[in-house]
Amino acid sequence: MPENMPENMPQQMSETVAADTADTADRQWRGCFFDEQNIVNTMQCLLLETSRTIEDVSELCFAIIENNTVLCLTHRGLLPIASAHMYIFPYEKMNKQQLQALRSAVKNTKQTFTSVYENDKYAVHGLLLPKVEDYLVLFAAHCLILHGLGTCTWKKNGTEYRQLESSQLTYHINATLLRIVHKCELRNTSVCHANMLLVKHGVRVQQKNKNK
Repeated sequence: MPENMPENMPQQMSETVAADTADTADRQWRGCFFDEQNIVNTMQCLLLETSRTIEDVSELCFAIIENNTVLCLTHRGLLPIASAHMYIFPYEKMNKQQLQALRSAVKNTKQTFTSVYENDKYAVHGLLLPKVEDYLVLFAAHCLILHGLGTCTWKKNGTEYRQLESSQLTYHINATLLRIVHKCELRNTSVCHANMLLVKHGVRVQQKNKNK
């Protein structure tokens, strides 16, 4: 053994490899759910147990922007937002790549603790991970509102749900995103990056031809 090599180097190398493997697994599962190709579908799935209105999108955006992500699993699915266990991504809605990424991440991270939330037992694997980038959340919110969300109005005889008309989309998109930006105190760069993604993916409000 070379003179300058510590005696515990094999153990240190093993720990480093394990840490790198866990870090890679963390990045892989997060990317499979929260990168620009997947975040719209992820947020759509997280909204499944809500009324799926603009208000619900706003609340989900607040939760994602203000909380870290976490590898938290129940028998029903993934709860990826720390301190927001009402949002669940069901296993049956996941694709093969997402399921494999979760299996790999669980295998390569230690389980921190197990707890119960509203009669659901859940297991948290590893530590809290970074928050989802603000601009990705804004991009996904724009896409979700554009593709058929509605509004709700509270009345004495119950809640009235209305589908958004195409003529109202631009107003509701701008109003909702402005609310998210202000409440979460986001930077202008987040808005700029979100707009760049919209252009990149060709996302825009389709205007009706008035001559028809």
